[in-house]
Formats: sequence, C-alpha cells, structure tokens
Amino acid sequence: MPLGRRRADPVPLRPCQRSPDRTGSAARPGGRPHPRGTVGGQPGRGTDLHLRHRRPVGEGHLQAAGGQRDRRHDRRRRCGLGGQPRPGHPAPHRSPQRTGGPPDRLASDPHGVAFGSGFVWVALYHQSTIVRVDPHTNRILGPPIGAGFPTEPLASAGGHLWAIPSTGGSLADPHLHTVLEIDAQSGRIVGSYRTRGRPQDLVAAGDSVWVATTEPNELVRFSSSGAR
Repeated sequence: MPLGRRRADPVPLRPCQRSPDRTGSAARPGGRPHPRGTVGGQPGRGTDLHLRHRRPVGEGHLQAAGGQRDRRHDRRRRCGLGGQPRPGHPAPHRSPQRTGGPPDRLASDPHGVAFGSGFVWVALYHQSTIVRVDPHTNRILGPPIGAGFPTEPLASAGGHLWAIPSTGGSLADPHLHTVLEIDAQSGRIVGSYRTRGRPQDLVAAGDSVWVATTEPNELVRFSSSGAR
C-alpha cells in the first residue's frame, strides 16, 4: 500500500514536551517532514498532531481535540476551590438572603425609617406614632410611641431617638417647629425642643442632633442635656 494512503493510528491526548524539531511539522518515515496541516502526507485530513500539542498546557487545564480547553474547568479555576474568587477576578453573584423571623405587619403607612442605639425605628404616618423593631428577630418591641404629629425624618445615636414633623403629605403642618427626644430603651419622650424655622432634616451623633431648618435657613444643634 502506498505510504500516503496509510491510516494514522489514533493518538491519545496527553501533555507533550516541546519537540526539538523546530520546523513546525511532524516527521514521517524516511526522515522527510509532512507539510503543515497534513496527516499521513495528505492535506485536509485533520490537524497536525505535532502542532496540536506544541501549545503549553497550564496546570489544572484540560486540553481537548483541536487545542480547545475545557471552559467549565477554566471557570472553576478562575473562582478557585469552593467558589472563592481568585485575586483579580470578581466574586460570583449571590442573591441576598432574608434574615430573622417573619416581619410584623405595620399598622399604618411607614414614612420614615432609621437605625441606631440597637434598634430599627419606623415612623407610621397616619397614626402619628413611632415603633421600635428588633433587628435580629424583625419583631416590634413594646407599644407604639405617640409623637402627637406625623413624623418622617428620624435619627438615632447615643441611646436617643430624635424626630421632627413630616415635611409632606396631607397631614403635614408647616407651623410645627418641634424636635422630639426619645429614650431608646424605654421608648418615652424625654424632651421636646422648638426651632425658629421649619425643620427639614436631621442627623445625630453621640448625644447631639443637628437640625436643618428653613425660614430662616439655619443649622441648629441640640444635645440630650437640652443645650442648644
């Protein structure tokens, strides 16, 4: 049978070392190299097996027929073992999970929420009340705190909750210039302060609160001791 018509035996895929022959082609019997892209001396019969294995194979990669790597294995390698991201690669997306028990149903529309002093505080607009929520169990603690008017902006720090009247809605009163101070543990109103302008927003830190007002435009500070 002529040499050019002999079938090539199947070669198992395995990592290969770089061949000392740098001509870029595999040798055939007789010492003469086959042309590139040929098997058994016939063009178009497949990929040169020698060239297929010339590409170095990285550790942990799988070399498939025709020089293709296993993409699923590459994705696992990029993320690292156990799904941990490798340096320089983004972490895989995970959907947030809800924690705590089932939430309590609120008795009115919530128009404000804040966290501080170990509790989540929710302002219920139509009831003019504020409720404390345990962040671990997602349950309301104690009876609602009656503010006497709808509150919306809330701020808490240093064991105190600060509240000002709501600035919008059908129940908002533009003539209310009141700042409430509530003890975070007992839920009792321990102070009520008045500003010259209409309170718009507030922020708390330590035992103090800063209130931004309009007409006139001022930034007023109150502390738990009542200092201004």
